[in-house]
Amino acid sequence: ARLAVEYDSDAFHSQSTHFVSDSIKRGDLAAVGIEVITITKAQIMNAEETEKIARLIAKRLGKRLSCWGSGFAKKRATLRQTVFDSIIKPPLA
Repeated sequence: ARLAVEYDSDAFHSQSTHFVSDSIKRGDLAAVGIEVITITKAQIMNAEETEKIARLIAKRLGKRLSCWGSGFAKKRATLRQTVFDSIIKPPLA
């Protein structure tokens, strides 16, 4: 799909050196035709912002979000909680 989604965590993006290396990485990816969508913790923590990101990714992939059907709201809430939990307590390496 030539699309990358990057999460800018607080733990790894608090120093200017990380911003520089991320900028170089995004430039390198753009040079080979890969678009990077960057997501922040604040966006993940906000349901409306998360929805905007999902719609942007779907649009870039040429897909429509299916927001209908039984259990959609519960599945979305479960997904958001899973992402939230991984931000608060990252998995052990």
